[in-house]
Amino acid sequence: MREIFTVIDFWIGLIIDVVCVVLTAGLFVVITLVVTTRLGGFGSPAWSDEVVEFMLAWLIFLGAAGLWRRGEHFRVDLIDQMMTNPMNKARLAIVVEIISAAFLAILTYYGSFFAFLATDTSPTFSLPMFYWYA
Repeated sequence: MREIFTVIDFWIGLIIDVVCVVLTAGLFVVITLVVTTRLGGFGSPAWSDEVVEFMLAWLIFLGAAGLWRRGEHFRVDLIDQMMTNPMNKARLAIVVEIISAAFLAILTYYGSFFAFLATDTSPTFSLPMFYWYA
């Protein structure tokens, strides 16, 4: 059973990493296009602001999830470094994970209300803003 979860974790991590790379490359292309068209005196495309906003929002949250999954997300580990007993370090890690899970649950609960109650649409593509808030 553990092997199945390891494979699932691998594929989820790979998908997150690939999507983040694609979003970063897409942001580079769109922003480069905006800068060159503005320098050329043509102005920026009407859709560019909306696309950049959407891509950046998803990049931030997926990137944070990918970093958290690998244990590379920034954290304050002062208390952890001060502890010498490995058992106390393990207990602290469990407490921190429980607090993080509780925060995630609360954020998801209230965030879903916010996302589902959004009735406005994006200005250029007329897409529901739910996709930005999700």
